[in-house]
Amino acid sequence: MEPILEELIDVFENQSRLQRSLLCALAQEKQAIVGSDLSALHEANSEKENLIGKIKKLEDKRVKILAGLEESSERKCQDLTLERLAQISEEPYASRLDSCRNNLISLMKNVIESNEGNKVLLTHSIDFVTGSLGLLNNLINSNAVYYRTGKIQNKDLGGRVLSGEV
Repeated sequence: MEPILEELIDVFENQSRLQRSLLCALAQEKQAIVGSDLSALHEANSEKENLIGKIKKLEDKRVKILAGLEESSERKCQDLTLERLAQISEEPYASRLDSCRNNLISLMKNVIESNEGNKVLLTHSIDFVTGSLGLLNNLINSNAVYYRTGKIQNKDLGGRVLSGEV
């Protein structure tokens, strides 16, 4: 069982390394959003897609390793969590698995927070662009009138002329 655990720990350590790289890509994405740098945003997105593909491959490898563990130990591994695997393993594997678990939990929380933060920034940017386009659309309309409240209203005022003289 030790070689299987070594291979599994290696997968978890590689996943941690990729999650750290994903955090860096999310930080680059944030800088690109804040700086309105479209080419840097595309680069960050390409890097994220590349890292997510590598994470997916590691996840597939993890599933295969657990299937092999299930065959060798006659245990059902579908419900086997990393915490439970650390509990039933002997040292030094138990502490290494627990360390991997803690690292992955922390990294995943940071990835989720960074991703949500970037989502908020992008939503705000889209709202800003939409508002700007609406303002420009209203200004192009020749019948737009500014009121004291600062609002623009479109009224059909064509053909009306006022004169103070009679």
